[in-house]
Amino acid sequence: MHEKRLSHRLRTYWDGMREADNNNLPDIRKFNTGAIEDVWQHCFRVSISSSAKKPSYKYEHMGTAIVQMYGRDLTGQAVDGVNQAFPGKVIYGKFNEIISQPQPLYDEGFFMNERDSLVKYRACLLPFGTAKDGITDILVGLSCRSFR
Repeated sequence: MHEKRLSHRLRTYWDGMREADNNNLPDIRKFNTGAIEDVWQHCFRVSISSSAKKPSYKYEHMGTAIVQMYGRDLTGQAVDGVNQAFPGKVIYGKFNEIISQPQPLYDEGFFMNERDSLVKYRACLLPFGTAKDGITDILVGLSCRSFR
């Protein structure tokens, strides 16, 4: 999957959702995976709970390409907590940044996955939410290559 295509597809869909509702952030409840099914396997989504002092995150979806890259499916698990030592967590450092400035964010870097392979990635992080609740979810599209 070509990174520009992934980022472009996700950003175009996100912008369309936002403009349709005339909001700064699109509402995740109106999100339709069918509209981006060609890139959905390269995405993961986390929900955000702000009930504590700091936000906590939970995997709501992990695409098959992400599961293969990370080495396991983390759907339903907390991002913080049991996964503190998870190598792919380097991407999650961007979550606080996107919460403080709710706009699309692009990132690139590398990490070692659980199979000791070097993974180079480019990421597109998109915030979802409402005016009342703020950011409720983050959709992350990853374009990556693994090297052994």
